Amino acid sequence: MNHRRISPRPSRLARAMLLALSCWLLPASTSPAQTVPLKFVRTAPSGFGDRQNSYPWSMQWFKGSLYVGTNRNFQCVENATSAFYFPILKPLQAIFADPDTPCPGDPTDLDLRAEVWKYTPATAAWTRVYQSDTLPNPLAPGKQVARDIGYRDMVTFREKDGTESLYLVGCSAREYTPGLPPPRILRMTIVGSKEVFQPIPQDRGTFMGDINAITFRATAVYNNKLYITASPGLTGDGYVIESDDPRLGNNSFRQVTDTALHVYEMSVFNGRLYLGAGDSQTGYSVWRTDATGPVPYSLTPVVTDGAGRGKVMTSVVSMYPFKGRLYVGSAGWYSTLLPSSELIRINPNDSWDLISGNPRFTNRGLLFPLSGLSDGFGNPFNAHIWRMQEHNGTLYAGTNDDSWGFRRTPLDPYFRAEYGFDLFSSQDGVYWAPITRTGFGNLFNFGLRTFASTPSGLFVGTVNYAKGTEIWLGNPTTSPLARTGLVGGAPALARSAQTIAAPARVEAELQGDRAVLSWEPAADAVRFRVFRSTHQVADIGPMLGLNRRPEFVDAQGNSEEVLSESIEVVGPFEPVGSTSRPFFRDRIPSEEARYSYYIQAIDASGRVSATSNVVSFPGVAPPISFDETRAAIAGVRDGSKRNVSAGARWVDLLDASRTALARGNLDVAQRRLEEIRRGLTTNEGNALDAQTVESLDAMVARLLRRVGLARAGALPAKMLAR
Repeated sequence: MNHRRISPRPSRLARAMLLALSCWLLPASTSPAQTVPLKFVRTAPSGFGDRQNSYPWSMQWFKGSLYVGTNRNFQCVENATSAFYFPILKPLQAIFADPDTPCPGDPTDLDLRAEVWKYTPATAAWTRVYQSDTLPNPLAPGKQVARDIGYRDMVTFREKDGTESLYLVGCSAREYTPGLPPPRILRMTIVGSKEVFQPIPQDRGTFMGDINAITFRATAVYNNKLYITASPGLTGDGYVIESDDPRLGNNSFRQVTDTALHVYEMSVFNGRLYLGAGDSQTGYSVWRTDATGPVPYSLTPVVTDGAGRGKVMTSVVSMYPFKGRLYVGSAGWYSTLLPSSELIRINPNDSWDLISGNPRFTNRGLLFPLSGLSDGFGNPFNAHIWRMQEHNGTLYAGTNDDSWGFRRTPLDPYFRAEYGFDLFSSQDGVYWAPITRTGFGNLFNFGLRTFASTPSGLFVGTVNYAKGTEIWLGNPTTSPLARTGLVGGAPALARSAQTIAAPARVEAELQGDRAVLSWEPAADAVRFRVFRSTHQVADIGPMLGLNRRPEFVDAQGNSEEVLSESIEVVGPFEPVGSTSRPFFRDRIPSEEARYSYYIQAIDASGRVSATSNVVSFPGVAPPISFDETRAAIAGVRDGSKRNVSAGARWVDLLDASRTALARGNLDVAQRRLEEIRRGLTTNEGNALDAQTVESLDAMVARLLRRVGLARAGALPAKMLAR
């Protein structure tokens, strides 16, 4: 296909049109604060020089340096654990061994001594500051086994005397090596300029000395107490223990949740401790507690039944508070051979919104994702939303991507472009822009396991069984550190300098045979490039069970997950046109195919932005409607008495806008919607909480955008009024 080359310097008339269109189509107050995109460079050799360091299982900024805790040969550990419970698997593991991830025939020959590495910003150098000691292996006389095979989390804790210490929670090999002691917890302090590591006391006959656990996983600090999950299995789900003086170990800890609740993740939010749990039969759940009173603590359910999908979404994997809401990433690893993942957010009033995930029926009716993206941010291989982190006002989310496992199968040609984890960013928690979909160009980087937001930038740790973990550092593209090209002797990811903000909140809807795209432009953008991907479909057959999609059975909310005969992935993006206006109408090649789009902005100097958020087409969620917005505003009316007056007026204004639209009076329709937005901005008497104002304002702003598209002739006005 031939494309005209269009100059990045539009005419004065084109610039004036862009400015005018931006005013009515995309109200500035709806835009999140624009940030300069990060450029990521690799800071250390793979595996810190040893491929056996496969995970950066924990990462924490502490007293001016970054500390990373590894685990070792985790693919081999998982194989050994499986073979311990199911010996028949051992010969099969040998037959189907992956040459990229070799394991010794005898797992007792593994060197599993977990390590702690320190990054010093002044020199950009990495130093190993700790390595686990060993114990005699009870299953292999004459051999040693690591005391700690990994450090699964790190947390800073201020002790009663004011000492700030770093606590590292460990993982043992005792699941497949019975007779080993429980996992341990290390306390690290800085004495002079030296790190001092001390295991907390775990004497036999005490709570910590006899604890029923294979590994510790999640940590949280709440009300001056340290909370840790203790798991009887390698997976990591378990019960919660607490201590107000963890350095004492032994009986300073106690169990505070029932063993039957399988807690996988924790977070402090809205003045409470939130627990994310898993259940292979009923799906994931989220609970909150104020951690007071007798133990086990009283827990209040917030999300149950896998957020309406049951066991298809098995467990919470990650939790992170961002801009007044708690974001929860989940996985469905027990339900399908290729599990999916989704993202929700919990509001301060404990209601929740679906951000990315398949539509489903709930007691609130048919629920669609606010981002417009299905499971796994639209990638069927994303098995986890594994980790999230805020950095400079932007939320980042990294995934565990299963696709690399197909590289030695006949399906390799279909899925090769998907190999490697995905990393997304969002400034508002709703619209997500891709930073990488290929693990920073390394097909073996199948997971993003750790983040750390630091004064030196955003650190990212990758999971890599074949070559060893990689640590990447992201800084604004204007930063000297981001432009060095080499950090710690490792090559940087090649990207051109980008100092212009990307278009925001891209949306798409169908009109005739066109995809109507619209977005919010940055102030310095003068032109936009539109990129389209045609989704690729591989017919792999239902017998593989690799993909599931929701089939809605009836209007009462009964639904089921049924097998799909194919799996669909996003294909390569290609330019399909450009425009000086903040919308674009693209003639779709086929009504049978699915597509994805993103937009890039160009300024008067020819500088090109990063990509916008990705939008799927046809979308899994319908465009915003008057009915949907009216129902949301009516819900405000049904709240407290001081909401009634404002809610009633907004409903009247919304109805007036709809009537004007039906009569073709777009100016009046626009003004009535703008009045609602002004009322929301004023929020007289603080009648509504900030999250409700934000949600309602976003809905009205989206309606305004559609009215603007009607004024531009891109959408028929009467259709919007229906």
